Amino acid sequence: MGIFTAASNVLEPDDTPMTVRAAIALINQVRAEISGEETTGYDRETQFCIDWFDEFGMDESTSGAAIGMAQAYDIGLDDLQKSGVVSAQAGKTRLLRRDELQSDWSPRADKRLTDWECVQHLARVMESPDGGMDAAARLYSEMGSERGEAARMLAYRLYDICERRDRAKEAQVWNMLAQEWPALDAALIRVEDESRRRSSENQGTLGDGLPGWDG
Repeated sequence: MGIFTAASNVLEPDDTPMTVRAAIALINQVRAEISGEETTGYDRETQFCIDWFDEFGMDESTSGAAIGMAQAYDIGLDDLQKSGVVSAQAGKTRLLRRDELQSDWSPRADKRLTDWECVQHLARVMESPDGGMDAAARLYSEMGSERGEAARMLAYRLYDICERRDRAKEAQVWNMLAQEWPALDAALIRVEDESRRRSSENQGTLGDGLPGWDG
């Protein structure tokens, strides 16, 4: 949209002026194509969660609907429960809310780590009075570059879904996280620098205590 609005005139292939409606339609088409390509790069559980979130948001629906949706990714409802992304009880299924997630969760300790969990926990920590930027940065650091980048792209994707589905409250969460990502990157550098400094100091202290150490 920024490219379109910066130009004084946008032309169709036949050199006629492009209407605003046509420009928006083109933007939405490309965005949908990009979103589809992004989705295929996530783990299967996350792909399910994106589809469910698009269709139902954080609301529950029938477990039959969940099973049918999961089959598209060759996973079962039991796999989703073990991954810690859904609640399935009494024939109803829904995505777990952020306030239901483990407060001491660590991506390094999670044996069934998903991109969905990574972005949800980042949002949870950013929202929490006991969390904040540095706490989120420490979690971000544990995810590694690949999972961290997936979480970043997923935050944008979820905001886009909320905007399209008119889910204002949830959109605020993902808009906040997307806007804070540059600050999160800066905090990540600070946290990792501090971790390296402490590691270096600890090694120096250990070396000082070894017999025959002259350094």
